[in-house]
Amino acid sequence: MARQLIKTTREDATGFHKPKKAARESILKPLDENAVNAFTQKRQQVVEPPRPAAEMQSEDAVSTEGTPTPAPNDDRSPVTPEDTAPTSNPADEKEAAPDAAVELVDLVVPPRKRNSTTLSITLRLRVLERHVEPLTKLQSSGVDVQGIMKSAFNQLSKVTFEPRYVAQVAEASGAGGWSLRTTVAVKSETLQAIQAQVRGGAKAPRSKLLLGQIEPAWFSSLDQTIKDYMK
Repeated sequence: MARQLIKTTREDATGFHKPKKAARESILKPLDENAVNAFTQKRQQVVEPPRPAAEMQSEDAVSTEGTPTPAPNDDRSPVTPEDTAPTSNPADEKEAAPDAAVELVDLVVPPRKRNSTTLSITLRLRVLERHVEPLTKLQSSGVDVQGIMKSAFNQLSKVTFEPRYVAQVAEASGAGGWSLRTTVAVKSETLQAIQAQVRGGAKAPRSKLLLGQIEPAWFSSLDQTIKDYMK
């Protein structure tokens, strides 16, 4: 079935059949060709990068190659590498020294000789009954009893203990409670020899084994010192 043409009942509204109007005049001015050419040439110019210093020095050498070198002054001595070398400062060398690695050494202490065979024993020197009365009188008069006993001990000669047992003085001790403590040195062999001479000597107080050798001299010195203070 053939298509029927569309019939219009009014005038064409598309405007295709209407006559075209003349184009509007442009308000832009025509381009200046000289200005365009100048702008193009300016863009084409390339800025040269900075030249290396080595290249500039080589050119300076070439430019001065043909110039005569002035004669050296006779009054001046030639410059040597030693003259241009930097001088070293001793203070700088001292400051730089601690930066170097320091080699550590071991501390060496000489050995001390120790006599392990010597023993230190504390003795209590007592006062006899006959000393109580004169010491009491001296104390009442303002004399220090301990000072009297120390003076008597200082008058004793050095005591050297022998490897033999000596019993203590049998006289009774004084009731005043006065005594003087001192420390003596004795060899271990000497003490062992004394202990061997006494029944149960290994368990006996060591001071009791030694007092018999010092008490006679101690009492004699104390007697004389008391007499000197009584004068």
